[in-house]
Amino acid sequence: MDCGALVLAGSNFCSQCGRPVGRYSSLPPPPDTGGVSAPPHLNLQVLASRAALEGERKVVTVLFADLRGSLGMLAGLDPEETQALLDAVLGTMVAAVHRYEGAVNQVMGDGIMARCRRPRCWATTRPPRACAA
Repeated sequence: MDCGALVLAGSNFCSQCGRPVGRYSSLPPPPDTGGVSAPPHLNLQVLASRAALEGERKVVTVLFADLRGSLGMLAGLDPEETQALLDAVLGTMVAAVHRYEGAVNQVMGDGIMARCRRPRCWATTRPPRACAA
């Protein structure tokens, strides 16, 4: 292993770093998103002002959005068709949040959880802008 750990025969993953081994070694590594999806320019702004943000209490707007009636709509579709449809819908949701300078914290099935805490983001009209997204 790259981490230097000894891997026991029959193991599927390294016990030190978690990398796939054996039959799983050809899997691509998961993308490192740091748990948050935001446009790169916003990530850089947040990292640049991180010291100013630490220890401050902030007002945060949280948006939960999902695909209404998705169970009935997706019933009977092949898994590939279902995934393609959900990818398109979720991609549109994420793009809308990014357009209004928010960040997507989680993607859960057919929905997202997004937030905004930056002063410029959604400004004094946070809830209406969140709904517009």
